[in-house]
Amino acid sequence: MLLAVDVGERPVTTIEGLAPADGLHPLQQAFIDADAVQCGFCTSGML
Repeated sequence: MLLAVDVGERPVTTIEGLAPADGLHPLQQAFIDADAVQCGFCTSGML
């Protein structure tokens, strides 16, 4: 994990960027299937 300032000019791909246009990334779906999603604030960090 990096601070945004440390990324510089490099591209950043988020978990949303990995998901296909018509669904969820398998990791996103696994969180849903396991009821692992909490309030949503820290979920992206856990993924």
